[in-house]
Amino acid sequence: MDKIIPYFIKEYKPQLIIYQAGVDSLVKDPIGNLKLTLDGAYKRDKKIKEFTAGYPIAIIRGGGYNNEYSPKANINTLAAFADLPLVFSYQKKVSEPKKCRMWVERKIIELKNILKEY
Repeated sequence: MDKIIPYFIKEYKPQLIIYQAGVDSLVKDPIGNLKLTLDGAYKRDKKIKEFTAGYPIAIIRGGGYNNEYSPKANINTLAAFADLPLVFSYQKKVSEPKKCRMWVERKIIELKNILKEY
């Protein structure tokens, strides 16, 4: 990840990056079960944010079939891209998820302003 993603971004200079931030790789996922922790998924998302700095990015959700951990990982993704601390670790809430919601609400307003002429 550390070598391939920066290489392709530098090589192709994309106009838009679409990041499919799936979490079927999480521990206890009944399909993927690749042992990625909530903390690990958050760190992955922080790296993607770092790699894509300066480029427009669309973050889409997909994958993740554990009803307990997938929603927590989704909130952690928001936190990573909002430069907020990790919200959920296994079995505990680490920080405040309301800050993620406020960040998303601001981003929706920004997007509406960008798209209002259309």
